[in-house]
Amino acid sequence: MKKLTLAVLLILFPALVSAQQLDTFANGEVADANAVNANFKNIDDRLKAIEDGETNEPGYLEQQVLPNGDVFTKLYLYETASFSGFSIDRQPDGGAFEDWGQEQSTNALGSFHGAYFYKYPPADAIASPTGDTPTGAVCPGGEAPEFWYQAEYEYSIRQASGALQFSTTSGDISGIYQCLSFDCGADCPNNFNEYYILQGQGVGDYSCVKSAVMYGLSGAANARGISKIRGENLITGVFDPDSNGPFGTYYLEITAPSGCLPGI
Repeated sequence: MKKLTLAVLLILFPALVSAQQLDTFANGEVADANAVNANFKNIDDRLKAIEDGETNEPGYLEQQVLPNGDVFTKLYLYETASFSGFSIDRQPDGGAFEDWGQEQSTNALGSFHGAYFYKYPPADAIASPTGDTPTGAVCPGGEAPEFWYQAEYEYSIRQASGALQFSTTSGDISGIYQCLSFDCGADCPNNFNEYYILQGQGVGDYSCVKSAVMYGLSGAANARGISKIRGENLITGVFDPDSNGPFGTYYLEITAPSGCLPGI
């Protein structure tokens, strides 16, 4: 009965047992009672820690094993974030609008330094997307975001041991979209109904990532997730973590082999 219960726990709570290795037994092998009891104690301690809010388990929104053995993980891009950026509009002189800057943020993967760069029109033509949008990219009316235009848009988050970088030039679904069923309202802080979908890749600790997608509405969460102070060329902003959840929230969807990310 103990072996059956342990197996059920391993299936239902894989993220609970991955951070500390459990003793395993082969078919036909006599299980050592001390090892079995230690396994149960480990799981029991970790369940109690979660109930008491004392665990550092990654705060993923979803994590599941795919049929091919890879693991799909979904998380908020931002749990905390702040940034400073610069914008220059050279379009009246026949140039381009440029926006770039740096940020600091945290999410379920840890703390990051970030950077972004946006330029429209792009210096070189960028192919329009041809693939399906991410699983969580859904407009208020239930439809998928509709492709709008292409710009040079690059975004990265980095730690000392690894980084993820995203771009409109990566993959077959990256681009600037819009949701026609979204009405920001008369008091909307953002005049653009821009929905970003960017694909990327990892380096260092994240070089094992097979697929990475970031997506969300400009301004996040109904365009009201980020508060900004605008100067003539300088923009400074902070993210409100309580805004996570509504339409337009920024998300990451990552597919990677088992063991690549903390959890499974």
